[in-house]
Amino acid sequence: MLASIARFTDDAAAIEKTLRLVQGLCTTAAALNESSDIAIPWLHARSQVNLGRRYFRVFKWYPAFVEVGRSSMNGNLSTIERLLEVVKYLFLGLYFLLEASTLTNAMGVTEYTWAPAVQMEANRCWFYALVASILLGAYQLAELHFSPSAETATDEKASGPKESAAASRAAMPIAESRRSKLLTDLAIDCCDVILPGTTVGWIPASQLTVGSCQSISSILAGRRIWERVQAKA
Repeated sequence: MLASIARFTDDAAAIEKTLRLVQGLCTTAAALNESSDIAIPWLHARSQVNLGRRYFRVFKWYPAFVEVGRSSMNGNLSTIERLLEVVKYLFLGLYFLLEASTLTNAMGVTEYTWAPAVQMEANRCWFYALVASILLGAYQLAELHFSPSAETATDEKASGPKESAAASRAAMPIAESRRSKLLTDLAIDCCDVILPGTTVGWIPASQLTVGSCQSISSILAGRRIWERVQAKA
């Protein structure tokens, strides 16, 4: 178990998601004690953890913009999927780039007057990216559900040849695995969209809701990273 934890904490994405979980728990704790002085240290801890997480995102705009090009040229995707992926990664790249430009203000090194406005625009871009990701996930789930292969598998299971039925049964775990991944991604995005939505004032949600959603999405994403890291052992 100790070796597994060591492998997990040696991964940059795992550390970032762990810090994100801590940030969500701090937000939740502060919201539960918002009327007392107990909330102050929790808010301070949240601020420091959030700053620590930002160091991991300084150059994440680059792979996001690379994905814009890859998605636009991906012939395996439908037109709608390509469009949504391009929008998703374009706004995600803009979010990371705009946020990185305000890092020195967050560190307390500079006091640029334009930084708060840029940070707000960054959160709007993050919101747009998550909305595009949610729409993409919902579309892919619907496509998977109504795909011809699913209908064929159902028909062949009822009255088709044994070979075809066996092939259909063999393909079912793959479809279920993809469906499970899409549902998890959708759950993560639906939780995450609350954060920028609340920040820019487009989603009315309490800090307790924000902290809870952040914690849930961090656990779901962290579990996936845990499985990936342990699979390499």
